[in-house]
Amino acid sequence: MADNIKLDLVTPTRQVISDEFDSVSASSVEGEFGVLPGHAPLLTLLQAGVVVARRKDRPTPIAIQSGFAEVEPGRVIILTEKAALADEVDVKEVREKLSETEEKLKDCKESIDSLEFKTLKDRKDWLQAQLDITEIRG
Repeated sequence: MADNIKLDLVTPTRQVISDEFDSVSASSVEGEFGVLPGHAPLLTLLQAGVVVARRKDRPTPIAIQSGFAEVEPGRVIILTEKAALADEVDVKEVREKLSETEEKLKDCKESIDSLEFKTLKDRKDWLQAQLDITEIRG
């Protein structure tokens, strides 16, 4: 059994990360999950949030928008529309956009099932994930 897991995290425009780690964790629509070497195969839908890849207890946090994860022997593949590493996040700008989005959500007259509400909620979750990764320290 391999001691590491290869993580390939890809968006439509770039390969964000392709490296070996001790573990990978993420948020699926059914809850948090972690992957260690020897994990059973899995295909799951991801929600916007933080993927944390660890090597020797040092985290590499990555903010993602919703997407998919496929776990196969020795490898995790994550496909997402957007992703960011901590050093790519402009905290001031993201905080401003998050505040604007939260205000729009409060003022949203649509039901929680509406496209407008879902779009604003997805945007809020993506912005929050970006702030969250700036607070994770190795």
